[in-house]
Amino acid sequence: ARARLSEISELFEFVSGSVDEILETSPELFKVRESAGNIFNLSQTLLDEASHLATAFENLAGGRSVNTIGGYVLGLLALMSIILIGLVMVRETNRQLHETAQKNERNQNAIMRLLDEIEDLADGDLTVTASVTEDFTGTIADSINYSVDQLRDLVATINLTAGQVAAAVQETQATAMHLAQASEHQAQQISEASTSINEMAQSIDQVSANAAESSAVAERSVEIANKGNEVV
Repeated sequence: ARARLSEISELFEFVSGSVDEILETSPELFKVRESAGNIFNLSQTLLDEASHLATAFENLAGGRSVNTIGGYVLGLLALMSIILIGLVMVRETNRQLHETAQKNERNQNAIMRLLDEIEDLADGDLTVTASVTEDFTGTIADSINYSVDQLRDLVATINLTAGQVAAAVQETQATAMHLAQASEHQAQQISEASTSINEMAQSIDQVSANAAESSAVAERSVEIANKGNEVV
């Protein structure tokens, strides 16, 4: 009986070691590790109790030969109970391991699918839409979609503003060119007016000179006439 109990203890030690190896590759198996540890601790307790029970039966068998068979029967029943409990616990542990492995696989598939869907986002493609599923990546996908929508609105606003600024710049350039042309035309008119004024001034000077000369001639004529009258 003790040999069988030792084998069961070694079996649970192997299971515990295997669980530790799995835990090293997947941190999400923490609950499985805890369950396996509880199973191992319980198996150790059962092993100790069975050892005490077997010792008690051996002591009883040494004093009472009539109860030897009954003691072995009870010990065998206790051993079978321990084995049955151990098998149930091992099966439960395997079930939890299988469920956790399936969950990890689903999570990995969900992550890969999400990465594939948002791959073009890194290249600036804002038409990307991530699939919102019931997996744990669903919330992440929803947040990504919201962020992409906000980016699309921001880019649209920037493009609209840039277009308005470009139109305003073109209008300002056209106005500046028109003002420049008007200024040039005004400068030309001012230059022409200045030339005309200069010509008029020259004409006035010429008229003034002619008038002065005419006045001098008239004065000489008057003097000549006066002298003629005196002679007569």
